[in-house]
Amino acid sequence: MANEIANNMSTEDKENMENMDMEKMITHVTKNIFKMMNNNPENQSELIEEPEEPKKVHKTRDICFDLNVDLEDLYLGKKKKLNVKRKTIIDNKVVDEKKKFSIPIEKGMKDEQQIRFEEEADELPGYTQGDLVITLIENEHPEFQRDGDNLVYIKNINIYEMYNLSFDIKHLDNRVLRIEKYPEDCLYTTDSIRKIPGEGMPKYKKPNEFGDLYIRFNLVIPKSLSESNLIKLKEIFGESESLSDTFDKNYFLENDDTEEDDTDYSTETSESSESGESLSDESNI
Repeated sequence: MANEIANNMSTEDKENMENMDMEKMITHVTKNIFKMMNNNPENQSELIEEPEEPKKVHKTRDICFDLNVDLEDLYLGKKKKLNVKRKTIIDNKVVDEKKKFSIPIEKGMKDEQQIRFEEEADELPGYTQGDLVITLIENEHPEFQRDGDNLVYIKNINIYEMYNLSFDIKHLDNRVLRIEKYPEDCLYTTDSIRKIPGEGMPKYKKPNEFGDLYIRFNLVIPKSLSESNLIKLKEIFGESESLSDTFDKNYFLENDDTEEDDTDYSTETSESSESGESLSDESNI
Protein backbone atom coordinates (compact mmCIF):
# COMPACT_ATOMS: atom_id res chain seq x y z
CA MET A 1 0.00 0.00 0.00
CA ALA A 2 2.89 2.47 0.94
CA ASN A 3 4.72 1.77 -2.32
CA GLU A 4 1.54 2.34 -4.29
CA ILE A 5 0.98 5.66 -2.56
CA ALA A 6 4.59 6.78 -3.23
CA ASN A 7 4.38 5.79 -6.89
CA ASN A 8 1.19 7.80 -7.34
CA MET A 9 2.67 10.97 -5.80
CA SER A 10 3.95 13.71 -8.11
CA THR A 11 7.54 15.07 -7.89
CA GLU A 12 6.14 18.32 -6.50
CA ASP A 13 4.30 16.46 -3.71
CA LYS A 14 7.49 14.59 -2.80
CA GLU A 15 9.53 17.85 -2.61
CA ASN A 16 6.82 19.51 -0.51
CA MET A 17 6.83 16.57 1.96
CA GLU A 18 10.54 17.05 2.62
CA ASN A 19 9.83 20.57 3.93
CA MET A 20 6.70 19.54 5.98
CA ASP A 21 6.62 18.97 9.69
CA MET A 22 5.27 15.62 10.96
CA GLU A 23 1.67 16.77 11.54
CA LYS A 24 1.30 18.23 8.07
CA MET A 25 2.91 15.14 6.55
CA ILE A 26 0.37 12.81 8.20
CA THR A 27 -2.53 14.97 6.99
CA HIS A 28 -1.12 15.04 3.45
CA VAL A 29 -0.61 11.25 3.32
CA THR A 30 -4.13 10.61 4.66
CA LYS A 31 -5.64 12.74 1.90
CA ASN A 32 -3.69 10.81 -0.70
CA ILE A 33 -4.88 7.48 0.71
CA PHE A 34 -8.57 8.43 0.48
CA LYS A 35 -8.03 9.93 -2.96
CA MET A 36 -6.47 6.72 -4.17
CA MET A 37 -9.28 4.58 -2.64
CA ASN A 38 -11.94 6.64 -4.32
CA ASN A 39 -10.19 6.22 -7.67
CA ASN A 40 -9.71 2.47 -7.16
CA PRO A 41 -12.70 0.67 -5.55
CA GLU A 42 -10.78 -2.62 -5.49
CA ASN A 43 -8.33 -1.21 -2.92
CA GLN A 44 -11.28 0.05 -0.85
CA SER A 45 -12.87 -3.39 -0.73
CA GLU A 46 -9.64 -4.89 0.55
CA LEU A 47 -9.82 -2.76 3.70
CA ILE A 48 -13.45 -3.78 4.53
CA GLU A 49 -13.98 -7.25 5.97
CA GLU A 50 -17.16 -8.97 4.82
CA PRO A 51 -19.25 -10.46 7.67
CA GLU A 52 -19.19 -14.22 7.90
CA GLU A 53 -22.41 -16.05 7.14
CA PRO A 54 -24.00 -17.48 10.29
CA LYS A 55 -23.65 -21.19 10.52
CA LYS A 56 -26.87 -23.16 10.16
CA VAL A 57 -27.97 -24.81 13.39
CA HIS A 58 -29.39 -28.30 12.98
CA LYS A 59 -32.05 -29.36 15.46
CA THR A 60 -33.47 -32.76 16.25
CA ARG A 61 -37.15 -33.25 15.49
CA ASP A 62 -39.72 -32.07 18.00
CA ILE A 63 -41.38 -34.78 20.07
CA CYS A 64 -45.16 -34.28 19.91
CA PHE A 65 -47.85 -35.86 22.09
CA ASP A 66 -51.62 -35.50 22.48
CA LEU A 67 -52.80 -35.35 26.09
CA ASN A 68 -56.46 -36.03 26.88
CA VAL A 69 -57.89 -33.83 29.62
CA ASP A 70 -61.31 -33.57 31.25
CA LEU A 71 -63.34 -30.38 31.26
CA GLU A 72 -62.95 -30.33 35.04
CA ASP A 73 -59.14 -30.16 34.62
CA LEU A 74 -59.47 -27.12 32.37
CA TYR A 75 -61.86 -25.49 34.84
CA LEU A 76 -59.90 -26.12 38.05
CA GLY A 77 -56.36 -26.45 36.72
CA LYS A 78 -54.20 -29.51 37.28
CA LYS A 79 -50.74 -31.00 36.85
CA LYS A 80 -50.35 -34.28 35.00
CA LYS A 81 -47.33 -36.56 34.89
CA LEU A 82 -46.01 -37.76 31.56
CA ASN A 83 -43.16 -40.19 30.90
CA VAL A 84 -41.39 -39.40 27.65
CA LYS A 85 -39.04 -41.82 25.90
CA ARG A 86 -36.21 -39.98 24.14
CA LYS A 87 -32.50 -40.28 23.23
CA THR A 88 -29.70 -38.73 25.27
CA ILE A 89 -25.90 -38.76 25.33
CA ILE A 90 -24.12 -40.51 28.20
CA ASP A 91 -20.33 -41.07 28.08
CA ASN A 92 -20.28 -40.00 24.43
CA LYS A 93 -22.83 -42.68 23.58
CA VAL A 94 -26.42 -42.21 22.43
CA VAL A 95 -28.76 -44.17 24.67
CA ASP A 96 -32.53 -44.33 25.27
CA GLU A 97 -33.99 -42.87 28.43
CA LYS A 98 -37.36 -42.11 29.99
CA LYS A 99 -37.83 -38.70 31.51
CA LYS A 100 -40.80 -37.69 33.62
CA PHE A 101 -42.41 -34.32 32.91
CA SER A 102 -44.98 -32.42 34.95
CA ILE A 103 -47.52 -30.91 32.56
CA PRO A 104 -49.11 -27.72 33.96
CA ILE A 105 -52.76 -27.51 32.86
CA GLU A 106 -53.80 -23.96 33.66
CA LYS A 107 -57.32 -22.73 34.29
CA GLY A 108 -59.11 -21.71 31.12
CA MET A 109 -56.86 -23.56 28.66
CA LYS A 110 -58.66 -24.67 25.52
CA ASP A 111 -58.97 -27.71 23.32
CA GLU A 112 -55.89 -28.19 21.05
CA GLN A 113 -53.87 -25.61 22.99
CA GLN A 114 -50.15 -26.46 23.04
CA ILE A 115 -47.67 -26.59 25.91
CA ARG A 116 -44.04 -26.42 24.78
CA PHE A 117 -40.89 -27.55 26.62
CA GLU A 118 -37.94 -26.07 24.75
CA GLU A 119 -34.91 -28.26 23.97
CA GLU A 120 -36.36 -31.38 25.60
CA ALA A 121 -36.48 -33.62 22.52
CA ASP A 122 -33.79 -36.14 21.43
CA GLU A 123 -30.16 -35.30 22.14
CA LEU A 124 -27.74 -36.22 19.30
CA PRO A 125 -24.10 -35.29 18.58
CA GLY A 126 -23.76 -32.16 16.45
CA TYR A 127 -27.40 -31.19 16.93
CA THR A 128 -29.26 -28.88 19.25
CA GLN A 129 -32.28 -30.43 20.89
CA GLY A 130 -35.74 -29.91 19.49
CA ASP A 131 -38.78 -29.23 21.69
CA LEU A 132 -41.29 -31.38 23.51
CA VAL A 133 -44.77 -30.26 22.36
CA ILE A 134 -47.92 -31.33 24.24
CA THR A 135 -51.33 -30.74 22.60
CA LEU A 136 -54.34 -30.77 24.93
CA ILE A 137 -57.36 -32.76 23.72
CA GLU A 138 -60.55 -31.92 25.61
CA ASN A 139 -62.70 -34.95 26.45
CA GLU A 140 -66.42 -34.76 25.76
CA HIS A 141 -68.40 -33.99 28.92
CA PRO A 142 -71.69 -35.81 29.64
CA GLU A 143 -73.56 -32.66 30.77
CA PHE A 144 -71.73 -29.51 29.74
CA GLN A 145 -70.73 -28.25 26.30
CA ARG A 146 -68.03 -25.62 25.97
CA ASP A 147 -68.24 -22.59 23.70
CA GLY A 148 -65.09 -20.52 24.18
CA ASP A 149 -65.26 -19.17 27.74
CA ASN A 150 -68.96 -20.06 28.04
CA LEU A 151 -70.68 -23.28 29.09
CA VAL A 152 -73.93 -24.69 27.72
CA TYR A 153 -76.18 -27.01 29.76
CA ILE A 154 -79.14 -28.76 28.09
CA LYS A 155 -82.11 -29.47 30.34
CA ASN A 156 -85.04 -31.59 29.16
CA ILE A 157 -88.31 -30.58 30.83
CA ASN A 158 -91.85 -31.95 30.70
CA ILE A 159 -95.16 -30.08 30.65
CA TYR A 160 -95.33 -29.97 34.45
CA GLU A 161 -91.83 -28.48 34.75
CA MET A 162 -92.74 -25.91 32.14
CA TYR A 163 -94.98 -24.31 34.79
CA ASN A 164 -93.23 -25.43 37.96
CA LEU A 165 -89.48 -25.50 37.23
CA SER A 166 -87.04 -26.46 39.98
CA PHE A 167 -83.84 -28.49 39.62
CA ASP A 168 -80.15 -28.58 40.57
CA ILE A 169 -77.02 -28.41 38.43
CA LYS A 170 -73.79 -29.90 39.76
CA HIS A 171 -71.04 -27.60 38.49
CA LEU A 172 -67.52 -28.62 37.44
CA ASP A 173 -66.15 -27.70 40.89
CA ASN A 174 -68.92 -29.73 42.62
CA ARG A 175 -70.90 -26.65 43.62
CA VAL A 176 -74.68 -27.07 43.32
CA LEU A 177 -76.63 -24.40 41.45
CA ARG A 178 -80.33 -24.22 42.26
CA ILE A 179 -82.40 -23.35 39.20
CA GLU A 180 -86.01 -22.25 39.53
CA LYS A 181 -88.55 -20.70 37.19
CA TYR A 182 -88.41 -16.98 36.58
CA PRO A 183 -91.60 -15.06 35.71
CA GLU A 184 -89.99 -13.94 32.44
CA ASP A 185 -89.10 -17.49 31.35
CA CYS A 186 -90.78 -18.58 28.10
CA LEU A 187 -90.38 -22.29 28.60
CA TYR A 188 -93.31 -23.12 26.36
CA THR A 189 -91.25 -22.19 23.31
CA THR A 190 -88.72 -24.46 21.63
CA ASP A 191 -85.09 -24.05 22.77
CA SER A 192 -85.72 -21.45 25.46
CA ILE A 193 -82.43 -20.17 26.91
CA ARG A 194 -81.50 -18.68 30.27
CA LYS A 195 -78.17 -16.94 30.88
CA ILE A 196 -76.42 -17.18 34.27
CA PRO A 197 -73.58 -14.64 34.29
CA GLY A 198 -70.18 -15.61 35.66
CA GLU A 199 -70.83 -19.37 35.82
CA GLY A 200 -68.92 -20.34 32.69
CA MET A 201 -65.24 -21.26 32.25
CA PRO A 202 -62.41 -19.26 33.85
CA LYS A 203 -60.59 -17.08 31.33
CA TYR A 204 -57.05 -18.13 30.46
CA LYS A 205 -54.42 -16.07 32.32
CA LYS A 206 -57.34 -14.28 34.04
CA PRO A 207 -58.42 -16.89 36.61
CA ASN A 208 -60.68 -14.45 38.47
CA GLU A 209 -62.77 -13.72 35.37
CA PHE A 210 -65.38 -16.15 34.07
CA GLY A 211 -67.60 -16.64 31.07
CA ASP A 212 -71.34 -17.32 31.34
CA LEU A 213 -73.49 -20.41 31.72
CA TYR A 214 -76.34 -20.85 29.25
CA ILE A 215 -79.17 -23.28 30.09
CA ARG A 216 -81.11 -24.44 27.06
CA PHE A 217 -84.51 -25.90 27.89
CA ASN A 218 -85.87 -28.63 25.66
CA LEU A 219 -89.58 -29.33 26.10
CA VAL A 220 -90.18 -33.07 25.77
CA ILE A 221 -93.74 -34.13 24.94
CA PRO A 222 -94.61 -37.83 25.38
CA LYS A 223 -95.59 -39.75 22.28
CA SER A 224 -98.61 -41.28 23.99
CA LEU A 225 -100.65 -40.86 27.22
CA SER A 226 -102.85 -43.17 29.19
CA GLU A 227 -106.60 -42.58 29.23
CA SER A 228 -106.48 -41.30 32.79
CA ASN A 229 -103.77 -38.76 31.94
CA LEU A 230 -105.73 -37.62 28.88
CA ILE A 231 -108.73 -36.98 31.09
CA LYS A 232 -106.57 -34.94 33.48
CA LEU A 233 -105.21 -32.86 30.61
CA LYS A 234 -108.72 -32.28 29.36
CA GLU A 235 -109.76 -31.10 32.80
CA ILE A 236 -106.80 -28.70 32.93
CA PHE A 237 -106.78 -27.29 29.42
CA GLY A 238 -110.30 -28.06 28.27
CA GLU A 239 -111.29 -29.34 24.86
CA SER A 240 -111.20 -27.21 21.75
CA GLU A 241 -114.52 -26.71 20.01
CA SER A 242 -114.97 -28.45 16.68
CA LEU A 243 -116.06 -26.64 13.54
CA SER A 244 -119.36 -28.48 13.59
CA ASP A 245 -120.12 -26.96 17.02
CA THR A 246 -118.90 -23.50 16.11
CA PHE A 247 -120.75 -22.93 12.79
CA ASP A 248 -124.25 -23.65 11.65
CA LYS A 249 -124.11 -26.38 9.03
CA ASN A 250 -126.83 -24.64 6.95
CA TYR A 251 -124.65 -21.51 6.75
CA PHE A 252 -122.53 -22.99 3.98
CA LEU A 253 -125.58 -24.14 2.01
CA GLU A 254 -127.40 -20.82 2.23
CA ASN A 255 -124.36 -18.73 1.37
CA ASP A 256 -123.01 -20.61 -1.62
CA ASP A 257 -121.48 -17.91 -3.84
CA THR A 258 -119.77 -20.32 -6.21
CA GLU A 259 -119.97 -19.13 -9.85
CA GLU A 260 -120.45 -21.59 -12.67
CA ASP A 261 -117.79 -21.63 -15.37
CA ASP A 262 -119.50 -21.35 -18.77
CA THR A 263 -116.28 -21.00 -20.76
CA ASP A 264 -115.97 -23.24 -23.85
CA TYR A 265 -112.54 -24.82 -24.07
CA SER A 266 -111.63 -25.36 -27.71
CA THR A 267 -109.23 -27.93 -29.13
CA GLU A 268 -106.72 -25.16 -29.79
CA THR A 269 -106.64 -24.28 -26.11
CA SER A 270 -106.06 -27.93 -25.26
CA GLU A 271 -103.22 -28.26 -27.80
CA SER A 272 -101.45 -25.15 -26.57
CA SER A 273 -101.65 -26.54 -23.08
CA GLU A 274 -100.07 -29.81 -24.15
CA SER A 275 -97.26 -27.97 -25.93
CA GLY A 276 -96.30 -26.32 -22.67
CA GLU A 277 -97.14 -22.75 -23.65
CA SER A 278 -99.81 -22.23 -20.99
CA LEU A 279 -99.17 -22.14 -17.23
CA SER A 280 -100.19 -25.12 -15.16
CA ASP A 281 -101.51 -25.02 -11.58
CA GLU A 282 -98.02 -25.65 -10.19
CA SER A 283 -96.16 -23.03 -12.23
CA ASN A 284 -94.47 -20.13 -10.53
CA ILE A 285 -95.03 -16.72 -12.04
